[in-house]
Amino acid sequence: MRIIKFFITSLFLLLPMLASAATLSIAPASVSVPAGEVVSVSVMVSSADSINAATGLLSFPNDLVSVVGISHSSSAFTLWVQEPTYSNAQGSAEFSGIVPNPGVTGRNQVLTIQLRGKKVGSGTISFSSGQVLANDGNGTDVFSGSSAGTITVTVAREKPTTPQPSQPAPQVEKGMFAPPEITDYRDTLQVGEPLVLKGTSGGGKVIALHFTKDSETTVATTSVDASHTFGFIGTGYRAGLYAVYAIGEDGAGRESERSNTVFVQIVSGITTTSLGISMPLWMVVAAFLLLLVLLWIIAVKKKKYKKDNLISAFR
Repeated sequence: MRIIKFFITSLFLLLPMLASAATLSIAPASVSVPAGEVVSVSVMVSSADSINAATGLLSFPNDLVSVVGISHSSSAFTLWVQEPTYSNAQGSAEFSGIVPNPGVTGRNQVLTIQLRGKKVGSGTISFSSGQVLANDGNGTDVFSGSSAGTITVTVAREKPTTPQPSQPAPQVEKGMFAPPEITDYRDTLQVGEPLVLKGTSGGGKVIALHFTKDSETTVATTSVDASHTFGFIGTGYRAGLYAVYAIGEDGAGRESERSNTVFVQIVSGITTTSLGISMPLWMVVAAFLLLLVLLWIIAVKKKKYKKDNLISAFR
């Protein structure tokens, strides 16, 4: 009985640990700014376990404030699939950042947004969507929720007592025509499997797909069919986490804004057990060896038991 307990305990220790939940939040949670002046808020990500990518879409009250700049100079994320963008007309901002292995843990800054007060009132800065990927080799999405922030615009001061913060150059807001959208893909593949992407073309006639792994980016193009959709099948991709986005081209030298960003984790040596659990190959081999040891011990014990009984019978 002890042997069986030891085997079961050893086998469970080999299984991967469940990834902890990760959250996105606004810091400070509540801030105020006089009309006509600028205040900064930060986007933060928190996770007990290591993560290596975060994306999000923010919404803000564009009747009360406007974005004058976005900075990631103090961010924990060192690679950016695309520079953070915003639209004051739509009241939204979007980001997608990556940090190489071994990732980051705890509470970390993603970026800082500078907001200018327009008129007196109070509103909410919230997350319309978000995604946080664990640095577990499988690109597991561990995003569990977000916390909004509150911004209050007060009456303008006649004579500001402090100088206004410097304002970085504004980022480009939108492209010349509707961007493409990646709608169909597998987020986890084994090395050697084809990478298949499908989507809608927006206003483009040719789609340029950008694949970013670590600090390297490769580009592949594909055509658009009569139904304004595109498809791509690629092979030969090495193991790692790839951030993929698309840009439409209209044939006249103009480009669209970047599409949504998707993440594809390509892994090697992965085996799926009969229970549907994906495990590294070495774990499967280790579990099999443990099983063989257990069967050998049981056989020895059984043989010894029969021998002892036989000896006892002749006494």
